[in-house]
Amino acid sequence: MPLVQHKIFRGQVEIGISDSAEYNCGASIQLTATALNMTTLDQWWDELVDVGVKIEINQVWWPKGMAIGAIPDEYKKQSIEFIKDWLQQFTDPQPNDIDTKNKIYAAKAVTRILKGTEYSIHSQREFVTLQNRYDNYRSENVRDLDDRFKAMMI
Repeated sequence: MPLVQHKIFRGQVEIGISDSAEYNCGASIQLTATALNMTTLDQWWDELVDVGVKIEINQVWWPKGMAIGAIPDEYKKQSIEFIKDWLQQFTDPQPNDIDTKNKIYAAKAVTRILKGTEYSIHSQREFVTLQNRYDNYRSENVRDLDDRFKAMMI
């Protein structure tokens, strides 16, 4: 189970983040863009950006099995379309509030990463190998988390 899904840990993180946002202490969330989280972007994006803290997106290159190149083009396109649709809520081309600017910045960064990274059969094979190993460590099956992972694990 990813740490953010664990209720106790998640609550502690949310309290710490909301305190940072309330006091405007310059905190930011460093989001690691991986084959796992960018494939399922539509499931968690709203919750993340609504925290109210700047989000910095950092692309994973290694291990290859976690790299964005492991995501089939079909799923990258779905995530890009999700972000494109999500951005439609912002009608002002030059928003004044920093929270809105941060959300738009993060969305555009995710889109650049997804559009700018080619699918690699090598990365996809590494993804399968890595996830099978991780599944054994955590006694879980990534295929059970989302149907898209079933297709990626072939």
